[in-house]
Amino acid sequence: MSNIFKILIVAGLCMPVTLHAQETMSVGKTRHSPLLDGTCSADEWSDATKLTLSDGVSLLLMQNDRAFFVCAKGKPDDYTVLDIYIKRPQVDTMHNLHASAQLSESRFNGKEWGEPNRWNLVDWGGFWVPYAGQTDYEEGKRPKFLKGSDREIVILKRKFAASQWLMMFGVSGIYQDGEYGGDVSFPEKGRNTDASTWLTVDLSN
Repeated sequence: MSNIFKILIVAGLCMPVTLHAQETMSVGKTRHSPLLDGTCSADEWSDATKLTLSDGVSLLLMQNDRAFFVCAKGKPDDYTVLDIYIKRPQVDTMHNLHASAQLSESRFNGKEWGEPNRWNLVDWGGFWVPYAGQTDYEEGKRPKFLKGSDREIVILKRKFAASQWLMMFGVSGIYQDGEYGGDVSFPEKGRNTDASTWLTVDLSN
């Protein structure tokens, strides 16, 4: 998989938010479920908690009684790859839900992240980076992917049955300085191999 689709960490709108590791954040609640179509419209996501990160990336977080929703929004030239890292308190297993040209899930074995389980999704889904044809390059042709769509993920609450989740978000595939090397994370200093640097997301309200 190309470097473009190994990137991502997370973003949002409106106000800059500074949170430190293990701080707790509540998430906006809605009665509805947004359509996962690559466009996080203002009306569908009006109840979301809105976060603004760097490099023109933003993150929307929202929940209803059954599910937790995440939208990562980038710039028109971004691929906006999204990684969500989740761990239940008091449980060792760390999960990575990944959305680039494919949707996949992997687990951390204590030393490294395991091989991604692609498309065999259990209790979650989302809108991946859409295929947009082929482009020519030195060695022939390669896939081309759509820029500028929003990355949306829904996770059923029963997947991580707890009122609080330890979480970190990563958005990559960000275009800056003429190349796709940009990525941002939330919390800003979070590390995907260390849940003690993540954020506590409260889903109890």
